[in-house]
Amino acid sequence: MLELIKELAFLKDQAQDFVLATIIQHGGSTPRSSGAKMLVRPDGTISGTIGGGKLEAEVIELALAALKDGRSRVVDFHFTGEDAASMDMICGGSARVLLDHITPHNSGFWQVVEAVASSGRHGRGWLVMEIAPDGTVTHRHVGAAQGLQNGVENVRHPELQEETGSLRYIEPLLPSSCLYIFGAGHVSRPVAQIAQLVGFHTVVIDDRPEFANRERFPLADEILVASPITEVFDRREFGQTDCIVIVTRGHLQDQLVLEPALGTQAGYVGMIGSKRKCRMIFDNLKAKGWTDEQIGRVHAPIGLNIQAETPEEIAVSIVAELIQERAKLLA
Repeated sequence: MLELIKELAFLKDQAQDFVLATIIQHGGSTPRSSGAKMLVRPDGTISGTIGGGKLEAEVIELALAALKDGRSRVVDFHFTGEDAASMDMICGGSARVLLDHITPHNSGFWQVVEAVASSGRHGRGWLVMEIAPDGTVTHRHVGAAQGLQNGVENVRHPELQEETGSLRYIEPLLPSSCLYIFGAGHVSRPVAQIAQLVGFHTVVIDDRPEFANRERFPLADEILVASPITEVFDRREFGQTDCIVIVTRGHLQDQLVLEPALGTQAGYVGMIGSKRKCRMIFDNLKAKGWTDEQIGRVHAPIGLNIQAETPEEIAVSIVAELIQERAKLLA
């Protein structure tokens, strides 16, 4: 849901109704799992996905019907036997989808959106929705574990509970990952672009305004011109779900950034460079008193080994490793 918040805010400003489709339960093999969301606008365009294919097409059609009659609904899909064949779904399984009709005046929904955004900035939380048999969401709430009930803090994956015909949907809200990219050169541009597409809050940092600017990084969430480049460490607090990528213009600056990066709580620190360059920098840090255990945190050379050559290919390898490590950090 965090990825859709900006689009949700836009639709609210436009005073436009929409449907938020959420997979609230799945079984077997399905294109997307519980928690997957898709926003459907009155013109049939979408943001997000619940898996594509005929399932998604049918959900869009049902969402448009919900927009027309103004009623939310819960729909069950079965991808086995004749149902699977009719939907061209050979994977098998089942999915229950909530089609939540939202208006600009639904204050309860918008309060939850703000709470979800806040939860993403400040730590782990939970979204709880009570759903009536007709699909109407009768109550929504977002909070930390101590503000909720019935062992919500033990829920680590989206979960649907059924009680006397009503449904209770619980979805963990994980803290968002901020990606700090030190260096605004030729590798940084595709790293920032791809990372933003997969849900990182991207911050690009350089000491050269002619490189760190909106023209070169149109999709970055933040662009910081810092001189020296390391002054960012004095201004920002790096959390355990944050990631640091060091791709500056040279060995010396890479080492200047790496040293304070090792002193942060960032869950991921990666540095570009050959094995020889990395070994040289590590030896320099050891001479200054950094231990093997501290230096062992560094992913260097950075990225998964996919035989990348071009800046774009290197960016893919870096972001692939970031996705892999983010999953561990948020587990």
